[in-house]
Amino acid sequence: MPNRLSEFWVFVSGKGGVGKSVLALNTARALFEQGKRVLLLDADLGLGNLHVLANVEPNGRLERVLARADDLDEAITPLDFGPDLLASENGQSLCMLAGSDAAEELAETLGLLNSRYDYILVDTPRGISDPGLQFCRACDRIVLVTSDEPTAITNSYAWYKSAMLDGSPPPVWLVANGTSEVTLPDRFSELCRRFLGHAPRWAGSIPYDASVGESVAMQRPLCECSPDSPAWEAIKHLSRILQITENEEDSSGPACPGSGPHRAQWAG
Repeated sequence: MPNRLSEFWVFVSGKGGVGKSVLALNTARALFEQGKRVLLLDADLGLGNLHVLANVEPNGRLERVLARADDLDEAITPLDFGPDLLASENGQSLCMLAGSDAAEELAETLGLLNSRYDYILVDTPRGISDPGLQFCRACDRIVLVTSDEPTAITNSYAWYKSAMLDGSPPPVWLVANGTSEVTLPDRFSELCRRFLGHAPRWAGSIPYDASVGESVAMQRPLCECSPDSPAWEAIKHLSRILQITENEEDSSGPACPGSGPHRAQWAG
């Protein structure tokens, strides 16, 4: 479709170890299976690991693109299981997302990608960080990944609170990864509404599944290792839930898709 803008989904977490990057990669695979054009963008500058999970040597790195040391087209790596990848460095950072120059380079880069993909899934640094919040200000959806561990819930609440105080972000969707704890969404929602006056939308849970660990060890998407696994079925369902349009959503969230204050800067 001419001039159609990509949808940007930003994956965030209050702490490490909750499976955010693994979920982002497998959600990208699920979208590709549905016939979507998908780019995985690793924004964890200096600590990128999506290329490791995908078992690929990247053609280029986001840091080098931002520093104009790599050409954007040449830096994008097609993955053999469908989506494309724009990887980040691991252990070396040529450019950090700080300062107006880096922000302008980032906006220009994302603008160039806007019409090439249906979905751009951004894997951000864990915890509360300026780079992560920068992506969130201009995206269409925020996917907040947590688990049923008390520290994960506490840090997820802290992340959500910080994002709300930072401005009016796009809709935040909560995903509980590696658990089928049925009371978690209600408990988290009650906590947020009590102290913040609103809560993220509930996207669903990904049940604990030993196949997920096996797929990580094999550095392949879950569907290749265990296509009938409960976790893969849940991830496919999640990918469909996140595609719900603005008109189909309820009005409980703080904003509507594409309403991040700086979304227009990525229009290309």
